Amino acid sequence: LYRNAKQTGDFKLKDLTNFEELKEKIIYKLINLDMNKDLLDDIPYIPYLDLAIVFYCCIANTDEQTAGFLIHNSHLDLWGIQQNELYKYAHKNTCRLFPYSLQSVCATLNEMSENLTAPLSVMPEEDLLVLTNQSRIDGAACILYDNMLEKIAEVLQEDFYVIPSSIHELLILRKHLSPEEGGLSELITSVNQTTVLDTDILSSHPYYYDRNLHTLKCA
Repeated sequence: LYRNAKQTGDFKLKDLTNFEELKEKIIYKLINLDMNKDLLDDIPYIPYLDLAIVFYCCIANTDEQTAGFLIHNSHLDLWGIQQNELYKYAHKNTCRLFPYSLQSVCATLNEMSENLTAPLSVMPEEDLLVLTNQSRIDGAACILYDNMLEKIAEVLQEDFYVIPSSIHELLILRKHLSPEEGGLSELITSVNQTTVLDTDILSSHPYYYDRNLHTLKCA
């Protein structure tokens, strides 16, 4: 997904030492925490439920390519910064560089409608929605965008389940349409085992958003 920095034409390895040149390129993504414990020993991360927010430097983001490198603890030492500062830039930059897309499953699969980046109040009523970014790369991180979950709940006017399709996208399912208890977890596990690459698996269970409490929890 992200190519090594030295393989990208306009980027010079010496630029790695200059945080001022890189700070507007810092972004984040979501990965599974338990499945990446060895990796997390060597990189800065923030726990999010049973997931982990990790950080990248995006050195190319065009229609032709998205390239960058994973940020390690050694980079923080090199740049002389703390993890909270890294998150501050990553949050701002990810929202800016990778705007969210929210649309129906049918529209996503058939490319029959434009990505929804207008106010959510104009969204047509759909049973199952796809939340990702416009690049459709590491789009599960859109769940971290400011007030994203609250905005979805406001439109749906009910609680909902977040189904971790992969690290690249999430499915949004209205509460009243969910199957009996355990059904979603069985479906997610089956899809992970048969369809999703191991490196792209986000989780094996759904998450539940309570619009009155404004909370997301493992379901």
